[in-house]
Order: sequence, then structure tokens, then C-alpha cells
Amino acid sequence: AGCVVLPDVTIGRLAMVGAGAVVTRSVPDHGLVRGNPARLAGYVCACGQHLIENSQHRGSFRCSTCGREYQITQEGDRA
Repeated sequence: AGCVVLPDVTIGRLAMVGAGAVVTRSVPDHGLVRGNPARLAGYVCACGQHLIENSQHRGSFRCSTCGREYQITQEGDRA
């Protein structure tokens, strides 16, 4: 199943969109969106795996598969 991305919507670098999603707003870098309308469900690593947020440091994420660490802010991400 495909997805629908409305005009003037930007999909960020390395972002993922779930099958059947209707994307009405821009998706941040590494963002994972799904649903109708699409909602941010989390973030994904460059390796494609779901990122786990560090409960002690807001905006700090780590990939349990490859070990990459990210600082994700509203302005974008820093690997």
C-alpha cells in the first residue's frame, strides 16, 4: 500500500513514512510517521532501526542495533 503526501510538504532526510499514511505536514529528519493523518511516531536511525530516547536527557536518542547516538531538536538533528 502506498502513501499520500500533500503538496508543499517536505519529507526530511532519512525519514520513514508508514504504508497507507496521509502526510499533511512536513516530517522532520529521521522522523517516523504513520496513520491518517500521519502523526510523528518516533525517530529512526540511519541504519533503519527505531531510536530509543534517553529518559534522563531529553532529545538524546540511541540506536540499540548499531549504537549511533543522536541529539534531535525541533530545528533538526545532529549525529
